[in-house]
Amino acid sequence: MGRSQSQKIELFPGGVTRRQAIAGLSAAAVAACVPAAAFAGTTPTAPAPANETVIVLSDDGITVNDDPIAEEPGGKVYAAHDVVYYEDRDSYDSGNPYGEGEADERAINLAKAANAPLYIVHLANKQGVEAVTKAKDEGYEIYAETCPQYLTLDETRYLEEGDDGFAGAKYVMSPPLRKPSDVRALRAAVLAGEVDSIATDHCSFNLHGQKDRGRGDFTRIPNGGPGIEHRPAVMATAFEGRLGPVELARLMSEGPARVFGMWPRKGRLAPGADADVCVWDPRARWTISAATQQQAVDYTPYEGMEAHGRAHLVYVGGVLAARDGAPTGARPGTYVSR
Repeated sequence: MGRSQSQKIELFPGGVTRRQAIAGLSAAAVAACVPAAAFAGTTPTAPAPANETVIVLSDDGITVNDDPIAEEPGGKVYAAHDVVYYEDRDSYDSGNPYGEGEADERAINLAKAANAPLYIVHLANKQGVEAVTKAKDEGYEIYAETCPQYLTLDETRYLEEGDDGFAGAKYVMSPPLRKPSDVRALRAAVLAGEVDSIATDHCSFNLHGQKDRGRGDFTRIPNGGPGIEHRPAVMATAFEGRLGPVELARLMSEGPARVFGMWPRKGRLAPGADADVCVWDPRARWTISAATQQQAVDYTPYEGMEAHGRAHLVYVGGVLAARDGAPTGARPGTYVSR
């Protein structure tokens, strides 16, 4: 199969709507090889190194660098030489767990056909977990990522009272929160080592002034939720006694660094690596609240949760950047090219 190089990623040309773009990216219909290219649901184009695979979503069928490899109604994919992106517009529905699971399975099958590694984002359903586990057992290079909300919250949050019946809008995200059985399956996958990274898909729309634009019209609710500030504490609390510091560091630091081409500079404590250090206090007890958080948003999905453990000191490049959850004012760090 001939593969030419490309200099940019065009994820959503050809009249694809923002809703379709968000659904396709966030529902795990994304396959990416290491080092990964940049994906952003609201960014039309992004630069990519010349030696990276680039995927272009199109309306002309499934192609790899203009070489057709298959014809599938609804599925539209172009690729350069190391990354695969796939979106099935006809069958995918982020509100339907079967559609989401089917997207996971189809992305895995495309990666198998292309003999390419696969990175699945925001894994949120049992069907997808089973597909990932099966593919890994078969020896395929599959990387799975999930988020704290899919490991701790379920669909009953959409029934949350408050804000004149609109409180459930806080949890409008893609994929949406799933059934308790899906949460259990994901947690089991984390404990079994089937999940490679835990991210957040942090998207901090305010409930008041932004998400409430959708009162009376659900489709106008901005999609996404905040989570980046509380990710370590939520995970340490949710898996207390089940995952220790080594496992949590693998899921939230080492794993992402390896997948996205930043290892060995990032994701480890060793000579030659950046001096990014977190001093964790496992004895800290505190309550997560929007009133005391640093992230600029008027709510948190984890409001009222008693957290066990906290980052006491955070160093970036050897410079103290935060103490006990509060920034010091220093702004260290440099861009990491991949």
